Amino acid sequence: MYIKKIVLRNFQSHSYTSIELSPKINIFLGKGNRGKSAIIRALKWVFFNEPQGTGFIKKGETFASCSVTLDNDYTIIRERSDKINRYVLISPDNKRVEYSNFGREIPSDIKKILKIETLPIENGTKLTPQIKDQMETVYLIDETPSTLHSTLLTISGGQTVDEAIKSLSLDLERLNRREKDLKKEIEEKENNLKNYEGVDEKKSEILKIKDEIDILKKLEDRKNKLEKIIGNYNELKKQSEDVNLYFSKLKNIDEIDDESSNLIDKKLKYIKLKSIMDELTNNQNELKKSYNNLKLYEENEINYERVEEILSLRERYVKLKNIYFQYQKIKKELENEVKERENCENDINKYINGYINLIVENGVCPVCYREIDDKEKENIESNIKKMWR
Repeated sequence: MYIKKIVLRNFQSHSYTSIELSPKINIFLGKGNRGKSAIIRALKWVFFNEPQGTGFIKKGETFASCSVTLDNDYTIIRERSDKINRYVLISPDNKRVEYSNFGREIPSDIKKILKIETLPIENGTKLTPQIKDQMETVYLIDETPSTLHSTLLTISGGQTVDEAIKSLSLDLERLNRREKDLKKEIEEKENNLKNYEGVDEKKSEILKIKDEIDILKKLEDRKNKLEKIIGNYNELKKQSEDVNLYFSKLKNIDEIDDESSNLIDKKLKYIKLKSIMDELTNNQNELKKSYNNLKLYEENEINYERVEEILSLRERYVKLKNIYFQYQKIKKELENEVKERENCENDINKYINGYINLIVENGVCPVCYREIDDKEKENIESNIKKMWR
């Protein structure tokens, strides 16, 4: 790759300079302070983004640029002003791309096209072998031995090898230390293993004991299941006895029905007596009223007809009073019998529900030994209640 053309605008002493270069050697001749060194500075500005700032802009101007066209027809332009700081890349098909905000670095696309980079050596120093300023010595001739060594390693790639050797040395040293630690650890573990001599002989005994423990666990599980079954059987037996006891108490159900009929008759008598009692109360009130009137007549003039009426009412009052006492007695007996009937019906319902719950809990019909579902439960409950109603 070589430079075909250089164009300077307002760069130091150059207002506008366009230079066509040959593929081989190019020589710039002229008097001093005519701008020959400025051309080299402009190339460094494009190649390495140095110098920074705007000090190279020609006095009286506000904008400077340097354009470099390569033999592959790519053109690279470096532009600078107070407001502009950019690279411009123009491809052979005249496609223009601008780059800004790159700081002190060079845009990567520009680097790829130029293929010119500085060589980093020791102490952060960088060499630019492609360009030498005026009065500089020939490349590497007057460099110190250490700088020369570092530079040659960088150019040849030996620096990477040197770093790799150092890294391998460190790794080897680390591995040697690790080997010593492992040997020590193995020795300690071998000493610890001596405490476990005879383990293989005891392993078979342990396995045998483990098998016996497994058998014992299975037997224990069977034992627990049998105990649970026996417990359920005893509970079922006890509940069955309770049910039989409940039903034995229900043998007098016919007598209860007779008592119910008697209660109904007594209830009718109660209603009749209550009606009589109401009439008695009314007559009693009337009698008191008549008695008060009689006293008035005694104080004034005696009305014999009213007296006879009062006596008749008094006699009727006595009869009604006796009937009232009978009513109270029958009423109390009726209440006791109603209460007794209610208690009996509660016991019947309790026994029936207990029996039904017992059958459902065990899940099997005690007569046909068939499994009981929700529908079968409803049928059993309905039939038993019909039986005892």
